[in-house]
Amino acid sequence: MTLRRNFEKEKKITLLSVFPKKKKNVAEIEEYTENGWLLDKEFINKQRFKKEKSHDILFEDKVWSLFASLGFKFMNLNRKLEIPYDKHNPNLTQQIDVLAKDEESIILLECKSTKEKNKNGDFKKELEAYKSKMHGIRTSLRQIFPDEKLKFQFILATENYSISHNDMERLKGINGIHFDDEAISYYYEMLKQIGLATRYQLLGGIFYGQEIPEMNNEIPAIKGKMGGHTYYSFSIEPEKLLK
Repeated sequence: MTLRRNFEKEKKITLLSVFPKKKKNVAEIEEYTENGWLLDKEFINKQRFKKEKSHDILFEDKVWSLFASLGFKFMNLNRKLEIPYDKHNPNLTQQIDVLAKDEESIILLECKSTKEKNKNGDFKKELEAYKSKMHGIRTSLRQIFPDEKLKFQFILATENYSISHNDMERLKGINGIHFDDEAISYYYEMLKQIGLATRYQLLGGIFYGQEIPEMNNEIPAIKGKMGGHTYYSFSIEPEKLLK
């Protein structure tokens, strides 16, 4: 996990630089071209190749970039994030597509994409697996952040899938929610309009009716009367007011 912004996730292609003047790299270059890499640009001492990302990686990166843009400063670096879920066997882990953390919450996202429009989704296997692992995943994350009382949320993010009633019930069973591609696009549009305040709109939606332990919403105020009306005067940072 990292605090850095990963600009590679915001690109639709993956770039690769190789050094063709070295004989030992000739076979390696041929292997790349056979696997779909295309010449992008030639330099004096090297060549740069490119390869379009698959639709599932593009969607996953789109979701990752949204949460990074919303100000979640602690996120997974790549697709290789593995979190232990069995305290007796730390080698048993769950791969996480997107992890986004701020000062008050941790959001885990499982991303599923298909090229076929409105395809009937079947996520029974994935959701039932999470049901047996979620407690252990949360326990591991609490151990990573022992001094923080964080709220957890699991989101199944899908692109071009329709989700069944049974899968929605399975999501509820793990206190999870569903974001389709329209929801992702909605928050991108909101981000353009109101900037980082969008994060509080998102958190207010996914944690609706829930208390967030780290969110201190008690503000001292002075009560007064003016013109027959009661008013309260207080001082608060704009960021807290948005919450």
